[in-house]
Amino acid sequence: RYPCDFPGCGASFGRARDLPRHKKIHDESLKITCPECDRTYHREDLLARHRR
Repeated sequence: RYPCDFPGCGASFGRARDLPRHKKIHDESLKITCPECDRTYHREDLLARHRR
């Protein structure tokens, strides 16, 4: 398993490639804001799904 080392997170992943993607949720500077409703996301694909 590949655990997240962010204090208090507790998430862990079976694949190493999933950990860097997850770690973005802990970085406030990487937030992407929806221009229509001001909701924030940490991944472009989640914003795109929201906007559909």
